[in-house]
Amino acid sequence: MNGKWETRPIIGHMGSLGERRLWMSEVRELVAGVKMTPFVHVATGADFASPFANAGDQGLGYINSDVTIYLHRLPVSNWIGFEVVNHHATDGIAIGECWLYDENGPIGTSTVAALAQRKPMTNPPPP
Repeated sequence: MNGKWETRPIIGHMGSLGERRLWMSEVRELVAGVKMTPFVHVATGADFASPFANAGDQGLGYINSDVTIYLHRLPVSNWIGFEVVNHHATDGIAIGECWLYDENGPIGTSTVAALAQRKPMTNPPPP
């Protein structure tokens, strides 16, 4: 994942159709020299739900506009499980949701909203 995260796929992958599940752990420090807690791992990783839920077989056409994390308990490990459970899009607005897990089971959800990203024109019209 471009040196940002270490991942362990379970089923599907970024941009695949159908079920998608993986384990993810942030590999970069949030603050240089400060060890990240499991909570910081889930808080920094929760934004990953947007591309994971909203990317399809044609790529990722959305940019993140909002993320909300709901946890019913704190994670116990640095590895966070993501399971895409919702994605819908209409007229350039997408929503997605991932259930979040740690090694002991469910911990909460990451709910995201995204907006269609305008792709650059390959042949711009003449002035």
